[in-house]
Amino acid sequence: MRMCPFFKIFSAVAATILLCVFPLSAKTFTVFILTGQSNSLGAIKGNSADEAKMQPPPKMKFWHENFGSYCTGTKSSAWENLLPQRESQIVMGPEYGFAQQIEKVAAKKIVPADCGIIKISRDGGGNSHWKKPSGDAWKNVMRAAENAFFALPALGYDRVEVRALLYLQGESDSGEEISSAGTRLADFFDNLKKDLPALKVPGLKISVAQMVALVGENADWHGKDNSHAGTTTREELKKIAESRKNFAWIPTRDQPKITHGDNMGVHYNGNAQLVIGARFADAFLKISR
Repeated sequence: MRMCPFFKIFSAVAATILLCVFPLSAKTFTVFILTGQSNSLGAIKGNSADEAKMQPPPKMKFWHENFGSYCTGTKSSAWENLLPQRESQIVMGPEYGFAQQIEKVAAKKIVPADCGIIKISRDGGGNSHWKKPSGDAWKNVMRAAENAFFALPALGYDRVEVRALLYLQGESDSGEEISSAGTRLADFFDNLKKDLPALKVPGLKISVAQMVALVGENADWHGKDNSHAGTTTREELKKIAESRKNFAWIPTRDQPKITHGDNMGVHYNGNAQLVIGARFADAFLKISR
């Protein structure tokens, strides 16, 4: 039986009214961006975390586009399960412990299955790499975020909220990179807040309104810091972290370093990475209340 024109019009109007009164709920994906140099990458070099401490595996999704000469593995082309990555060797930074702790502590506030970490870390290099617009880390972070965001509408998401930048960098800073470490981090964070929402991803709204910076304490070299102009990267990063209300400082130097694989005296082992990741998560939950 053919529908009369009046009923067609009435049905369309009624449907419009219902959508206005009871709009379809948006499906939001929560993102955490992890970047930095070797301890962010996780140069554990065979000093892996205890298997029992790797359980249970996080439910949080994962996207990785690590870069640099050490990073020879395949980059993500889809959102994956969160696992250590195979580069020149197996790497695992704070991402695993972060996801474990978020899922353990914040289950009522955050749905792990609707969250993901985008990891874009490199093998060494000073903070000049994170300068906009020419730094290779800056370019890679923006490219990775765009790639990861483009994959979300096909998974049913129409909104992404970038909630935190996890930053663990500074061991290889030299010269003015040291004395400028705090201001360069602040610039990097502010540039992300400006440029991430400007990415053009069809069918996806990008929000950074609640984005915070979680600043990891950079490791020292056999107990010593590089210095320049009477200061160190650690001092400058801690200063900026404590001066901005949307920044948090995460201590790391009480954690053990690797016992074999290199003699650089700067890389944390796998168990330490789990602890550091959990501290990032606790700092996020505290600052985001």
